[in-house]
Amino acid sequence: MNQEIRLQDQTANPAPLGLLGFGMTTVLLNIHNAGLFPINSMILAMGIF
Repeated sequence: MNQEIRLQDQTANPAPLGLLGFGMTTVLLNIHNAGLFPINSMILAMGIF
């Protein structure tokens, strides 16, 4: 009656979400720096967080 129980990690990888947030913020701030559109509160908030 010896049963083997295996546990498998079910958590997701947070790296893609973090890289997406960093990349999107970087692109938006660089578009602003190129002078294509003025900075507004949404872009400023993305840059802070």
